[in-house]
Amino acid sequence: MNVRFPFFLILFSGWLASACSVPVFRYALEFWDTDTYLLEVRLPEPVPADFREALAAFAAERPINVAVREIEGAGANAGMSLRFPPGGAVRPPILDLPATAAGLALVQDSPARAALAGKLLAGDTAVFLFLESGDAGHDRAVRERLDRILRDLEGTLELPPQPEAEEAAAEPHGAGPELAIRFSVVPVRRDDPREQVLVQTLLATEADLRELKGPMVFPVFGRGRVLYAIVDKGIRADVVADAATFLAGPCSCQVKAQNPGMDLPLAAAWDSVFAEVVYREVELPPLAAISLAPGGEDSAAPDELAGASREESPPPPAEPRAGIRLALPFAAFGLVVLVGSLGLLLRRRRQS
Repeated sequence: MNVRFPFFLILFSGWLASACSVPVFRYALEFWDTDTYLLEVRLPEPVPADFREALAAFAAERPINVAVREIEGAGANAGMSLRFPPGGAVRPPILDLPATAAGLALVQDSPARAALAGKLLAGDTAVFLFLESGDAGHDRAVRERLDRILRDLEGTLELPPQPEAEEAAAEPHGAGPELAIRFSVVPVRRDDPREQVLVQTLLATEADLRELKGPMVFPVFGRGRVLYAIVDKGIRADVVADAATFLAGPCSCQVKAQNPGMDLPLAAAWDSVFAEVVYREVELPPLAAISLAPGGEDSAAPDELAGASREESPPPPAEPRAGIRLALPFAAFGLVVLVGSLGLLLRRRRQS
């Protein structure tokens, strides 16, 4: 079936554009809190002092979205298992690690994850994790093709229409990194021992990825949310453009669970990006002009209320929610189309 994902996206993007000027990637960076992974720790007996100290520091200071659950008395079964955030189908552990301070450090961070988080915090639209196959010549050719595709997209994609400068200054997304279309690539070697938490997490995001040996690309946006895998021959202009168009397009401002993707375990101070956002306070009308109950000595006379508010308060709109009611059918239709179009895209992004 030769149907392009952007065609379906266009069917409802008109309504979205009128509803929100914030692109998907920026809304996700600002508002979507990360899901929490579980690190199950089966403690050795006795527990080494350095490991106990490392566990205490991890639990007290961790900026990473990983919670620790300690299991006493593991004995010979001592070790650590990293598990996906709860919810949905029960999955096997992502990977097992030794119950040591060094193993805990591997969970905490890695060079590729630090680079990924830094680029997202700097405002990149998406960071494409390039998981190498190990075939140097093939990896190089695919990486060069990906770089060309992303440079072309940076020159052709446009952000949703933005509000005027005065209005934008009052919006939360007016602060933080510059709002721009910018893509970057972070290469990841499959056999790098420092990156096994990242590599195994990426390969576990879909059931059959571990069986595929070619290079893979994972678009990551927001606070480390990976969209899906694009594999080998699927790493071509139309498929990459599908992902980039979605991320740069207008946000539907829904809860995160209604959007595609899965969070990665990343250590980053996400809230610091918008630390300088200032929300304007609105002065409320004086309580003397509000009647809490019909009649009674605290109620102002109708003429007094009218005189107090006639010059100070604008008339209320006749139908404040009419536009919302009219837009709901279009929003529902857009969601149905998005789910169907993503299903079509998933078939096209794998190697043939």
